[in-house]
Amino acid sequence: MDYTVRTAGQLGQILQALRKEAGWTQKSVADRSGLLQKTVSVLEREPERATVRSLLALVAALDADLVVRPRVPAHDEQSEAW
Repeated sequence: MDYTVRTAGQLGQILQALRKEAGWTQKSVADRSGLLQKTVSVLEREPERATVRSLLALVAALDADLVVRPRVPAHDEQSEAW
């Protein structure tokens, strides 16, 4: 499943949901990622405070990918109205 992230809060919620869905604790994900448990907590609660390195380590430990792609343009109804 893909998740669209447009705010830091959404990112934290998604990271936490992925961890819980896998049945992992913050400590077990920290061990898998080489991060401290408190860093995992910060990434889930206030991801804007974390480093990109920490974010990528957590994403990898969650067996997930971080994908950045251009937004699909909004549907332009006027261009279809002949």
